[in-house]
Amino acid sequence: MKSETIVFSRQMLTVIVEHTRVVTARLKERWGLSYNEFTLLYALLEVARPVDTGSLGEYLLLRRETVTGLLLDLEDKGLVVRVPGQKDRRVLLVQLSRKGATETREAAADLERLLCAAFMSSMQDAQRHMRTWGGMLASVSALRGTAVVPFCEIDEPTGIFNASYYLYWRLMVEGWSEAVRREGGISLVESRVLGLVNELGQASPAVLADRLFVSRSSVSVAKGALVKAGLLQEAPDPFDGRGSILRCTKTGAALDGSLSRALGAVAQRGHQSLSDEEVTMLNGWYMRMYADYRCYRNNTDSVN
Repeated sequence: MKSETIVFSRQMLTVIVEHTRVVTARLKERWGLSYNEFTLLYALLEVARPVDTGSLGEYLLLRRETVTGLLLDLEDKGLVVRVPGQKDRRVLLVQLSRKGATETREAAADLERLLCAAFMSSMQDAQRHMRTWGGMLASVSALRGTAVVPFCEIDEPTGIFNASYYLYWRLMVEGWSEAVRREGGISLVESRVLGLVNELGQASPAVLADRLFVSRSSVSVAKGALVKAGLLQEAPDPFDGRGSILRCTKTGAALDGSLSRALGAVAQRGHQSLSDEEVTMLNGWYMRMYADYRCYRNNTDSVN
């Protein structure tokens, strides 16, 4: 019987959201791929045999037509090839081309270096454990609701971050986004702004952008929506006539409590397949990843 429980926190949410954002930006800039395209390619690399589009859609939790569109684009890039079905020629089987396998390995190695530098610079112990973290594939299955053959028995991890990690981060962010839309009718960015203002008591847009690792423009848009909805109130900054200070209204504070419980429920579901030992490690790792990422961003900003 499990005795350990994952601790949901703003730092956990930020770390997972930033994993997807950092990876998305790097894939677009350096590899000309979308997040979903890379995850599809990486899954094909790990399964190492032809896979039908239906299984790909189930594994990636994407609609069949979405998967078909991704495959057509990847085929045009020479990264995947079609394989005639051995039993039913109406079934479309796909696998990586030689070019696709090479570029996927290179992209995965590049992302691994980036993620380790950004989130795990002081965590060599985490890197060692994550390479053999058996609960990750089970966590993905828990979020999806089922294990998908042939992806449920991959022989060995491809790297520190295998395909399951990238899929896990995406599913967690989507789960959180859906939870706050359902509970409060707002976006995930808006919920994060509301939550941090409520946590701090009051905050300027600049502080919010710095703590949440989002742009000033994103905070401004979220602030406008939350003020209009009566969830935040804005007042002039007494120490800076050009700035403003944000505070939660009673309605906003109450909603933040409901949103925190909804976000926490998603976090619990996403970690329910882990052992007590893995949960204990992750409770510490999320805070350390957040601290490492803050240092990484500060160092990167100082260089730029």
